[in-house]
Amino acid sequence: MTAIIGYSNSKGVWLGADSAVTLSTGGRDYTDTDGYSKIRRLTVNLLSRKVPMLIGIAGSLVGETFLLKELKKAARRKGVAGTGKKFVLDILVPLVNNKEIPEDDRPDVVVGMCGNVYELYTDGVLEMSSGIAVAGSGDVVCRAAMLATKFARPRMGPEALIRNALSVAHTLMPGSVGPPFRIMKL
Repeated sequence: MTAIIGYSNSKGVWLGADSAVTLSTGGRDYTDTDGYSKIRRLTVNLLSRKVPMLIGIAGSLVGETFLLKELKKAARRKGVAGTGKKFVLDILVPLVNNKEIPEDDRPDVVVGMCGNVYELYTDGVLEMSSGIAVAGSGDVVCRAAMLATKFARPRMGPEALIRNALSVAHTLMPGSVGPPFRIMKL
């Protein structure tokens, strides 16, 4: 897994990811990615307009590969949903929980679109956060760091908030969360 953080405010939507991917080998082996491979920028058709989205995927490569393949197909269909929330509920939640993905390989997902961030979990529950969404390794630490920093330093910018939360998670969980950290704005 990897750490994914989504953040939204009146100025936009951001997703951040770390670059340490923990392998499910049972040992302490881990490999590095560039961080960008865990966040993708896609465009979906919502009714008659094209809408950009960011999607961050934490979990197994099997689940990630399936989800991205099917999501790209769904994104090309004309007018699949009327709103970002409807797209997440009607398209993404069923894809994350598709029976073709073994239960242990189903990913945790953070989506940013239409000014909001969403968390999708393997149990099929959609949680719309109040501007903060997290998934993957260190999700609890990242959420706590985002909330604490947002409260303590209300003027801190979105990228700095995300980078700080990932740094805190790296300090507390160095084998699971690691730099460099990548942040994309929608």
